[in-house]
Amino acid sequence: MTGVDISPTFIRFAQEAEETHPLGIRYRIASALDLPFEDASFDAVAAFMSLMAMPEARRVLAEVFRVLKPGGFLQFSITHPCFDTPHRKDVRGEPALTYAVEVGDYFRRLGGEVEEWIFSATPPERREGLLPFRVPHFTRPLSEWLNLLIDREFVLECFGEPRPSDEAIREQPGLQDDQVAPYFLHVCARKPLGKAAHVPNKRKRGARGVPPALLDDARPRRAGSRSSD
Repeated sequence: MTGVDISPTFIRFAQEAEETHPLGIRYRIASALDLPFEDASFDAVAAFMSLMAMPEARRVLAEVFRVLKPGGFLQFSITHPCFDTPHRKDVRGEPALTYAVEVGDYFRRLGGEVEEWIFSATPPERREGLLPFRVPHFTRPLSEWLNLLIDREFVLECFGEPRPSDEAIREQPGLQDDQVAPYFLHVCARKPLGKAAHVPNKRKRGARGVPPALLDDARPRRAGSRSSD
């Protein structure tokens, strides 16, 4: 198993954890736009909550397709395109429970604005002096994610929209709105058997006549637009 990340700091921490508790994982600093591996090198590729932070998803998926063996699969999770929109607001009743989620500007071509955040579960005593994550965020409609996979000739196999159980909500009440609308989308897609590592995109235009160049066009995301009542 090999893990990659563009951040030297993340890779350093991962390597230190591997030295402390060996699992046989190799770590490398690398960009998903130019994976340092031979064609058809891996049986599977997993991307956990990362693809939505990359501006050139088309190139990333092309690289994943290249390094996968025929019959291998890609499994990834992203924030849900339908609900991770520039405007999102939890609509709450009594007793202060979310019963609906208001979303807006779903189709706006946004991307690149840096968001800062800290895990809500971080203990108060550890928050002081803790630097927040700074993550660029890019939004795409659900149809674009699906068409990017189809254009690359992945076979779509399975989708998931995780919903926390009532027991989980009792332990973490802050997740209650996730029972109303999902935060995340999980996708599993497979490289067909018999496909070469490099698959030229024979379609001169993207899905529904949209030029591929437009599919990766993105403009800055407005920060601070999420709120709750």
